[in-house]
Amino acid sequence: MANRSEVLSVLAIATSACALFGSERTDPLPRPPPDQIRPSKYEPERPFESEAGVSTRAAYSTRSDAGLQIEVRDFLIAQSDAPVEVPLISKSAALVEVREGSGVAIVGGSTAQLAPGFVFTVSEGTPLRVQAKGEPLSFRVHLYRQQ
Repeated sequence: MANRSEVLSVLAIATSACALFGSERTDPLPRPPPDQIRPSKYEPERPFESEAGVSTRAAYSTRSDAGLQIEVRDFLIAQSDAPVEVPLISKSAALVEVREGSGVAIVGGSTAQLAPGFVFTVSEGTPLRVQAKGEPLSFRVHLYRQQ
C-alpha cells in the first residue's frame, strides 16, 4: 500500500500540471463579414432524396444475364414518435444491414431491435416499417428483383 508521502507527491504533481495549462475561458472567434462567407459549390455525386421522413440514395445497381436486378441503397431515418414505412423495399426481396443508430423494425408482424451490425431480411411483398430512437438510423439495403 502507498504511504502518505507517495500520495502527497502524486497530488502535488497533478495540481502543478493542472496549473500549467490554466483554466482561462476563451471566447469563440468572431463571425466573418457577410461578403467573405461563400457557400461551398460541392454537390455529392449521389445525394439523399427525402420522402415522408425517409431519406434514400442509390449506391450501386447491376443486372445479371438471367434477369436478376440487384440494387444497393442507403437509407437514413430521422428520430420519430411512430414507425415510418420504408418505400421500395416491399417491391423486392431485401437484405438490410444497420450501420448507425438504434431503433425498431417491424417486418410483417414481427418486431426486431436494431443496432449497428444487425442484419435481417425482408421477403418480397412484405412491408418494412422502422422507428429510429435517440439518433438518426442509417442502414444499407441490398434489393433483389427478378425482371
